[in-house]
Amino acid sequence: MAEYSDLGLQQNKSLALLQREIALTTKKIVMDEMSHAARWIMASVLAINSGGLIASISRNDELGAAMVGAVAAFYVGLSLALMMGWNLIKINQKQLPIHSDFIAVWERAAIDGFIEEDSIKQIADRLLKLASKEMGLPSIYSRLSFLSFTVGLVFLALSAEPL
Repeated sequence: MAEYSDLGLQQNKSLALLQREIALTTKKIVMDEMSHAARWIMASVLAINSGGLIASISRNDELGAAMVGAVAAFYVGLSLALMMGWNLIKINQKQLPIHSDFIAVWERAAIDGFIEEDSIKQIADRLLKLASKEMGLPSIYSRLSFLSFTVGLVFLALSAEPL
């Protein structure tokens, strides 16, 4: 980041207004894109596991061990998909105040012309720390949900009568 202390107050105010707009736009884009991606992934793993569960239950003529395994695997897949969605919502809720703090730094700078470089760095560090700490779990849930679907398919195939 450039040294803001070398700029004049009026230049800092102009820069701060621009950075504020960029921060607002970035916040909106990040939240929108993350929300769209999360909904798509969650809907996908919910759909495939729900379909597998319905297929398993509809074949209840012979409830052998493989069929019970299929039902359990698809149910676990559904549960993991929902847990992924809830975690993504929680992460979004934790990100919003950090983005708002970042915008507030630029709003203050637009008023008084003093850019708080330490505050900007601290906020960036908070956002990176949150991302590194929290983003792994939803990714694991989505992968395990898809794995549960695959396991359910294997159990479903094992429960089928030979041709």
